[in-house]
Amino acid sequence: MTPEQSTGRREFVKGLLLFPLAILLGRQKSVFAAGDDIGKKLVKGTDPMPSALKYVDDAKKAPAAMRKDAQSSCQNCAQYTKKATYKGQEVGMCNLFNGGYVKANGWCMSWSKKG
Repeated sequence: MTPEQSTGRREFVKGLLLFPLAILLGRQKSVFAAGDDIGKKLVKGTDPMPSALKYVDDAKKAPAAMRKDAQSSCQNCAQYTKKATYKGQEVGMCNLFNGGYVKANGWCMSWSKKG
């Protein structure tokens, strides 16, 4: 096993351990916001949960070794819903981030292909 494989597996296991917490937080009631409210609810990669799941607002900046699929991004993730437009960019709510908005071109290590 190479060191890169070991690191990838370690990060995957961390994600699995954090997943139940993400589900619990995602069950809290969320409200679809409009206009400037979206900006207030826009997820930042430095917030605790997004940081733990390695969220980036541009999938091209995600570590290639961690991406399950080269085409993976929030917009084709099973956790992404309720699209809107904010400052000319598509955003949507992520079930993992307590109803916070993520950019459609974002990515995190909990990505799973939409149905």
